[in-house]
Formats: sequence, structure tokens, C-alpha cells
Amino acid sequence: MLLGGNNRLIGMAAAGAPTPARAVSGAELARDLAATADIAFTVADDRLWYWRLLDAGALIAVSASGFARKLDAQRAARRFIRAAGAAHVQLGVVTVPDRVRERPGPSRTGAR
Repeated sequence: MLLGGNNRLIGMAAAGAPTPARAVSGAELARDLAATADIAFTVADDRLWYWRLLDAGALIAVSASGFARKLDAQRAARRFIRAAGAAHVQLGVVTVPDRVRERPGPSRTGAR
């Protein structure tokens, strides 16, 4: 996971790692490749735009959330690339409560 200065999730690995060592090497690879990797944009079933970071066709990282406009997804991808290039790998355990992990839909609804 790549967190911004406000601890919001900017992007995440495309796949989980079986060991901490593999997770660290994957994070370092994403950091090293971010500036030169290809970026693809897709619209998912939820009709939101998502970015994907690819290196030689291999999926490296994906957006943490969807965006209403492609422009917003492009900005988010650029933000990820800038942040990934300067990121420091920190080891730690992150727990996600069941109520969040098993939530069926978005955590927030539209503006009130």
C-alpha cells in the first residue's frame, strides 16, 4: 500500500505477497519502475475509472478507489507515480476490521 501524507491510500499492489520479504521487494520494484511503467485506464462494472500500473504487460499496482472521471483517474495515477518515486518502505502490520473488509458497497454516499 502507498499512503499519502494524510494517511489516505493512494495505490496498492496488484496482488498480495506471501511473505514480508516478497512484499518489500514488490514495493521496491514499484518504486523503481513507477516513473517508466505504462499506465492503463479502465472503466469497471461500477462505471468508475481505475488506473493500473504495468511493466512490460505485468501488473504492478492498481488504484485504491474508482473515479467518476477519467481526468481524476489520470491525476491520481500521476500522484501515485510522484509519491512512489520518493516512498520509503516501512514494515508493519495493518489490520482491517471485518466491518470494513466485508462492506458490500462504498463507505460513503454522495454529497448531502
